[in-house]
Amino acid sequence: MEKGYIFLWLLAGIAVVSLPIVGVYFRLLNTLMHEIGHATMSMFMGGGVRKIELSSDTSGLATTTSKNWFSQVMITGAGYPFASMMAALSAYIFSTFGVNMFYLLIVSVTALSLLIWVRNVFGFLWVSTFFVITGFAYLNSETNWSYFYAMLVLVILLIESVRSSIVILRLSFKQKNEAGDARDLALLTKVPTLVWGILFFIQSLLFFVQGTLFLWKAGF
Repeated sequence: MEKGYIFLWLLAGIAVVSLPIVGVYFRLLNTLMHEIGHATMSMFMGGGVRKIELSSDTSGLATTTSKNWFSQVMITGAGYPFASMMAALSAYIFSTFGVNMFYLLIVSVTALSLLIWVRNVFGFLWVSTFFVITGFAYLNSETNWSYFYAMLVLVILLIESVRSSIVILRLSFKQKNEAGDARDLALLTKVPTLVWGILFFIQSLLFFVQGTLFLWKAGF
């Protein structure tokens, strides 16, 4: 495959996430990764995870517990970097080990979240359907449509990791009280909301570039 197709795939991904219903459906994968980031950090810091909720407007909520101020800061700040890291990791796995390993990663993450974390009705239904569709694509990974589906999911992960960070950056600048994790971190640390918004955006851009480079160097 000639190099350069990754940019066409990115354009296709942007077109898909811009669609009213289909776009929302696929954008929720980034939301799930974001909330898993909070949950994973909570467990790493010795806290607990009560539940993850996903909403039809692509928002999400991870209800966690923490032991102290430091762990609370780490948990609050983990969502955006984890989603960005997973997007870049997905690109690495896809470009290095192939479509089957990429599918195994996505299926494993969705299955785990479905079994132990996602508890609201909409979230359960979304994760269930995404798990089934992706699992079916994995079982048919030798087909062209399965490969195209995998590429689409991958580029949407990359795109949404940046897009969501741009949203939080804009809110940090114009509507601080609506800036979610950046606002919460500002309350915890006294570091301005805008600073956190900028940091979230920078890290997302770095992971996006790295993920794209993985695919470019592999010939995509």
